[in-house]
Amino acid sequence: MSGSESTPIPGCFRFKINPRFQDTRGFFVKPLHKDFLKTQGIEFECRESFISFSKHTVLRGMHFQIPPFDHDKIVSCIDGEIFDVVVDLRPGSPTDGLALSFKLSGESGEALFIPRGCAHGFQVLTEKGAWVAYYTSREYHPASDQGIHWKSVPIEWPLTHPIVSDRDEAFAKFGEVKYFS
Repeated sequence: MSGSESTPIPGCFRFKINPRFQDTRGFFVKPLHKDFLKTQGIEFECRESFISFSKHTVLRGMHFQIPPFDHDKIVSCIDGEIFDVVVDLRPGSPTDGLALSFKLSGESGEALFIPRGCAHGFQVLTEKGAWVAYYTSREYHPASDQGIHWKSVPIEWPLTHPIVSDRDEAFAKFGEVKYFS
């Protein structure tokens, strides 16, 4: 993959992270660089970043922040492999309700740009677990953090019997509540 690749969800892009500088010691990569993102057609200013490690079969999601604390997000898998899911929740969007899935891995060096108004989640595919990096355009605001139940998303998750948090299990079903207007 060279350059960014648009997806059916407007504003959602898949792209290759900056090239790796690799030698006999290992590799070095700059995951975010404003000018590089611009070359990919992505306008983004990182205000906060997170890294998570999740065990095999763990499913995290489907999360988003409601206005006025909604945010754009860049997600990449640093090590391992994940089944990543994005759902457009924006009323009036031509793809409102559309769910898409992508495989991201540390080996591929790919990332997703997820626009505000979309829910995001993933399931870990690798036995060793997976490290995931998130970059957001706005600081986390606990009272604005919301989600939809992962089973209600129109996607076939690859692994049965995932490990899911009690909080994620308690989210309302997709379509029961409108979070964006």
